[in-house]
Formats: sequence, C-alpha cells, structure tokens
Amino acid sequence: FPPNDAGAARIATYYADHRGVSIAFAALFPIGALGLTTFLGALLQRIGHGEHRAAAVAGAFGATGVIATYTMLVASDLGLAGYVHRGHASLDVVSGMWVFHNAVFGVLMTSIGVALAGLSAASAANGLMPGWWKALGLVGALLLLVAAATAPFIIDGSPTMIIGLVGFLVWVAFVAAGSITLLRQAEG
Repeated sequence: FPPNDAGAARIATYYADHRGVSIAFAALFPIGALGLTTFLGALLQRIGHGEHRAAAVAGAFGATGVIATYTMLVASDLGLAGYVHRGHASLDVVSGMWVFHNAVFGVLMTSIGVALAGLSAASAANGLMPGWWKALGLVGALLLLVAAATAPFIIDGSPTMIIGLVGFLVWVAFVAAGSITLLRQAEG
C-alpha cells in the first residue's frame, strides 16, 4: 500500500495497478471472517465460564469489533479500487476515500486490542494457554490501544502505526497458538 500520507495521484496509480490485490482481499475476507468466528466460538466454549467469564466476554466483543471494522476496511479498499478502475477518478474523492480507509485502519486497532486483552487473560486464567500469555496479551493490547489513540496522526503519516504493528503481531501469535492448542485438545 502507499504510505498513509501519500498524495492522491500516487494512491490512484497504486489502485489502478493493483486492483487484483483488492479483489483477492475481498474474495478471501469471508474465509477469514469464518475462521475468526470459528476460533472465537471454540475458544469461548473453553474459557467463557467461571470467574474469568467477564474477560472472555469482553474479548469476544472486541473480536466482534474486529470483524465489523475489518469489514469496513475491506469495503473501503474495494471501493477505492473500484472507483479508480472506472476511470477519470477525481483526485479529491480518492484523497477523501484514502483518509477514510486509514481512519478505519486506525480504529481497527482498538478492537484488536480489546479482543487480545480479554481473550488472552481468560485463556491464561482458565489454563488453556500458559500464564505468561496474560502479561504478553496485555502488553500487546496496550500497544494497539496507544497506536489507535494516535489514529488522527497516523492518517497524516505518523510512524506511531509501528507501535500497533508490534501489538498486532502479538495478536497473530495469540490466535495461532490458541488455534494450535484447541486443535490438539480436539484430537486428544
């Protein structure tokens, strides 16, 4: 993708040259959404009870927000690609759509942070994941929330998005480790 503070002409050129990537993301999105909801359902079945239920429910609300916000992100990406593909795109419209796309991305980090904090804490407390996941999940969540709080600056190209990237990598590691654990327990 172009940098967040890229000019409209560069953004239009990118989307003209990479329309297939946007189409591929949109086509793969239902598979990813199904995967996340399946993971969430299996995870909540294991951790959504007892005294740590509140953390699991909070994490589930965050994961629901991830799906909703990522839906908007994919739609804005697809909208940009489709608009540019029609030809004679107004650079003012492209610029506005790009700002919206990046704003959605910035807000998405809040949902991921909430999901990570709740689900990792409940998973560790219920013995599904090692206890250190509670601390690591909280650190990753805080990084995501700090980056999300700087979303207005990210739109203008601030490097604070890198902070969120570190938190996002913790989220990806949590989902991968949690999925492997759930699959191993299902086999056993």
